[in-house]
Amino acid sequence: MVQRGLSCSNFNHRRSNAPVHFCPTCGEVVNDSVPVPQCSEDEHSKARREFSKFCVHCGKALTDSR
Repeated sequence: MVQRGLSCSNFNHRRSNAPVHFCPTCGEVVNDSVPVPQCSEDEHSKARREFSKFCVHCGKALTDSR
């Protein structure tokens, strides 16, 4: 597994108790004790508008790889 968090600039990687399960920048797990809820496309759309590349709840990639 690639350690993306080591080169990711998102602050959640440096927090001892990150409030989200996945990093919105690289998709890496930052806190595995946060429960993973069911996501909806509405929540994914909101995250895209906030410029997240990955869903902080389920880890799904939110951008195209164009």
